[in-house]
Amino acid sequence: MSEPRKEKCIWCAGDDGALTTVEVPVDTEIPAGEPRLEEVAVHPRHRSEARDYCFEAARYVKRDFFIVIGMPVLVAAAIPLGQLLAGPGGSERAWSIGIIGSLLALNGAYVIRFPHAYTPRRMSLLIGGLKRGRQIVRLGGVAGTLFGLAVLALAFA
Repeated sequence: MSEPRKEKCIWCAGDDGALTTVEVPVDTEIPAGEPRLEEVAVHPRHRSEARDYCFEAARYVKRDFFIVIGMPVLVAAAIPLGQLLAGPGGSERAWSIGIIGSLLALNGAYVIRFPHAYTPRRMSLLIGGLKRGRQIVRLGGVAGTLFGLAVLALAFA
């Protein structure tokens, strides 16, 4: 027989101490669906943080979705845009690479500001709590921003 599953705090992934439940939106269907509310386990001291984070992620899910879809379209448009900006005799390649670097840097900055998880329960289980997941996503945003700035700097070097 298997042991009964022990609930973990969705915010810190800890299973020590008394856990309570909070109703948060989970598994939002992108792009048009409404979030489904579900009760999740959380330490009483993390209740408001976890609730606020999950509701903020649900509030911005549509915008985030369109940014994720729009970014590759903008990168694909960078080549003709680079040709247009360079003008006759200009360096089309440098402009195109510079635009791509700028988009990468902007995307990284956006992720730093809005480090959302659309599936809080899964994110909590995979990474070890929403708090840690948010930190990892922000670190990825910093890396993306730095990479984009490096590409931008190399484009015109």
